[in-house]
Amino acid sequence: MNNIIKHIFNTGLIITLLSTMTLAQDGFLAKGDNTIIYKKLSHALKEPNKVQVLDLKWQYIRYLPSEIALFENLKDLNLSWNKLRRLPKVITRLQNLEKLELIDNSHLNLRLLFKKLAKLKNLQELSFGWNKLQSLPKEFTQLDNLRAIGLRFRHDTNLSSIFDKLGKLPKLEKLDMQRNYFSKMAPELSGLRNLKVLNLHSNKLEKVPSRLNRLKKLQRLDFGNNNLKEVPGFIGGFSDLRWLDFSVNKLESFPGRVGNLKKLKHLNISENSISELPSNIGGLRALKYFDASKNQLTELPSSIKNLKKVEYLDLSSNYFKKLPKGIATLPMLKTLNLSNNPDLSFSNVFSEKQLKLREVLLTGNNFESIPKSLAKLPNLRVLNLETNSLKKIDKSVANLKTVKELILAKNAFSQFPEEILQLTNLEVLNLDFNRITYIPDAISSLTNLKKISLRYNPISSRDIRKIKAAIPGVKIIR
Repeated sequence: MNNIIKHIFNTGLIITLLSTMTLAQDGFLAKGDNTIIYKKLSHALKEPNKVQVLDLKWQYIRYLPSEIALFENLKDLNLSWNKLRRLPKVITRLQNLEKLELIDNSHLNLRLLFKKLAKLKNLQELSFGWNKLQSLPKEFTQLDNLRAIGLRFRHDTNLSSIFDKLGKLPKLEKLDMQRNYFSKMAPELSGLRNLKVLNLHSNKLEKVPSRLNRLKKLQRLDFGNNNLKEVPGFIGGFSDLRWLDFSVNKLESFPGRVGNLKKLKHLNISENSISELPSNIGGLRALKYFDASKNQLTELPSSIKNLKKVEYLDLSSNYFKKLPKGIATLPMLKTLNLSNNPDLSFSNVFSEKQLKLREVLLTGNNFESIPKSLAKLPNLRVLNLETNSLKKIDKSVANLKTVKELILAKNAFSQFPEEILQLTNLEVLNLDFNRITYIPDAISSLTNLKKISLRYNPISSRDIRKIKAAIPGVKIIR
């Protein structure tokens, strides 16, 4: 679950996230708000009046049939990664269309395309381009209702004229130029004064554009996965900023002025070489998500205690030996990752005050015993102790009565740790990559167990049958 959350916060800005999606029948995908995402044109044509979202990406389509005009209620059309030569004239009948994606259709004539799209008065989001595109025709500026644009260009494109044309779109608020591999930005970017969202993730930028400070309305800024060595202090002057990503760069420090961002909810500075956080990091009082993993941090400022709204905190893969007491008093914390900090003392990390803490990840910490302080957590649900040096478990584990998922994979167990049989609320148990040879009869006490994973353990088929008989319906992975 932790990886899923992380992934959600790191996705692109222009492509709208469709939450709580589940597979329905072939060719369809159900959306959480009861909207159906149609995945095949043939299925959509059977009930055209119901179609609001049509996703036809990666289908090698060369020509879109004129029947597309039947989708009078269509709002969202994805045609990316096809072989389209043109869009039919009847595309102009889709007057309810709000979002169109055309990424990597390199045979399209953009001049003709934009003339047609200019007639779609409700079109607000457009994504297009390919890795050899270097310019935009003048017809592009006719799309004056656009609020969000995703662009793909050749990496050495002269961006000055591109930004000049973008500046003629009066309603533009979101710009996604991720994965273009640009090494620098043109200063004309600063002319897009109404931008609220700017995504420059996965380029090769070595410097944040100095004139970026003119974009006073920015709410979301993504510089993740570039080659940046420094974050300019003026970032702290974006008073409306809610979301900031500088992950996977070459940063060695982080400016103190960022602590002035009173509305910031999401901060990702993972995978850098930062050795110290600014003392006023606690000024981010609205922060809910904070990822500082994979840096060179050895301590946290005491002001961390002021992050009263933080729900997700990832400090994994650093060099901590001790954390400030304030960690144990963060009232809204739900997920805490302290993995790969083998020298860290856990004496003041957990407390009874962490009422909402549900998930704790402590992988790769060379534990030979489970920290007893975990028992203080009143509502712990998921405990991940993978890749440690556990050979046995202390009886105090019985105090972890609320735990429903326990991950003990890649440890040093040669016997089934019977102490966990007291965790009667356990639903998921992972013992992969150990040396367990025997399953005790008392496994039957885990009456709520739904899944047990025993891969790469020398367990006999007889013991597998024992588990099935003791806990009917349990899923066994081996």
